Amino acid sequence: MRRPIHSDQQVITRIIIPVVAFALALIAFAMVGLFSVTYQSDLLSMDREIRATQVAIDATIQELAREQRDGRNQR
Repeated sequence: MRRPIHSDQQVITRIIIPVVAFALALIAFAMVGLFSVTYQSDLLSMDREIRATQVAIDATIQELAREQRDGRNQR
């Protein structure tokens, strides 16, 4: 018994459309993953910059307080 030859429409319906749908879903998944990783990285960078800025501000305040204290002692 011979199997009937598939028409082009059947090939498109059964093979090409699912493969294209899978590829598009894979691309969308990768894009969401990249967006998520980038967003998390940005949050970490902002947190690190905020902490570095706070350390610099605290050091500057301490330096100013020390200079003011030393200036009063010299008078």
